Amino acid sequence: MRLKFLVLISFAISLSGCFLFDNNYKPMPPTPLKKFKATSNLRQLWSNSTSDGYRQGYLQLTPALDNNYIYTTSDDGRLVKIDKTTGDVVWHKELVCGFSTGPVLNDSTIFVGTYSGQIMAIRKSDGMLLWCANLNGEALAAPAVKGGIVVVKTTAGNVYAFDTETGAKLWAYQHSEPQMILRGSSSPCIVGNLVIVGFASGDLVALNLNNGMRIWQRTISYSYGSASAEQLVDIDANPIFYHGMIYAATYQGNIAALTLRHGNIVWQHKLSTYTNLIGVENRIFASDSNGNIWAFGARNGIVAWKQAALAYRSTTAPVKVGSSWLAIADGLGYLHIVGAGSGMFCARTQVVGTNISVPVVADGYDIYVYTSYGRLVKYQLGGKSNA
Repeated sequence: MRLKFLVLISFAISLSGCFLFDNNYKPMPPTPLKKFKATSNLRQLWSNSTSDGYRQGYLQLTPALDNNYIYTTSDDGRLVKIDKTTGDVVWHKELVCGFSTGPVLNDSTIFVGTYSGQIMAIRKSDGMLLWCANLNGEALAAPAVKGGIVVVKTTAGNVYAFDTETGAKLWAYQHSEPQMILRGSSSPCIVGNLVIVGFASGDLVALNLNNGMRIWQRTISYSYGSASAEQLVDIDANPIFYHGMIYAATYQGNIAALTLRHGNIVWQHKLSTYTNLIGVENRIFASDSNGNIWAFGARNGIVAWKQAALAYRSTTAPVKVGSSWLAIADGLGYLHIVGAGSGMFCARTQVVGTNISVPVVADGYDIYVYTSYGRLVKYQLGGKSNA
């Protein structure tokens, strides 16, 4: 296997933008928060210390919701099932290998990647290990599952599909990746019979879900410049399917909308991000690598608004809350709520004594914040707001 140099995305690096290796460059200080008139409120319902969390800031150990429960993983190998209403732990499992991805679920099973280069299938009811399969490389993004197939991508550019029941390998796909990549990755996106996968080369590829054959390939961003850091164009934001189109974005490159069938680019806009995209109210939202929040028209890519008040605060990906709000956390431990229509702040709270680098998880107006030190906190957004 070809050696790859991984660039760590830590809080300091995320503040420094593309000047990753310039010793004379000093990161910008986090933008101080400004007061605003709150038009809604965040009420804490419960808090639970579930594990040691994810001390490695590049790990995207986003919790997973399932009916009445929420599941968390930690980099020290702890998997926890928690009651959403009470915050009580239903069961927890300690594994020798640490988890390198957040969990993904189907009706009966949890799928998760490990530091030792494996994907595990674990029974939801009691945490029993069902099967384990080896990967040629490390998975840093959650798998994707549909029907009887689970798909996982490694940082080496390998994509694998496994039978969800037996763990048998169904197919494998290899994509050529650059020598140096960011210490991160994106999850596959399954749409119908297609698996949409983003790679560190800046390429977006559509594979046949049943056999792994490549259907189309498009380059979202090209590397440029002579410096090593300038050539990083990784797709670390999960590709998404929204209103009939695929949306993808790269670090130091572009955000783009593509047709599902042929991968033709409908529009693109300059953007640098390594956090996930989301579609809400005919718009696509993204948090760029400097912490600014953007809203693009889903059909035409026109910028609807840009919120710069969280610049250099290491913001997480926006997440939809309720019908028309977005929740964003930051690396200094704050949870922010903005209107999807306007980008204006309507509520904010501080999660005391910690920082946050994974996206929050929302279920209606309930918001779950998983901190880097393993504390899971549930909030509820209430009151009225003009989004």
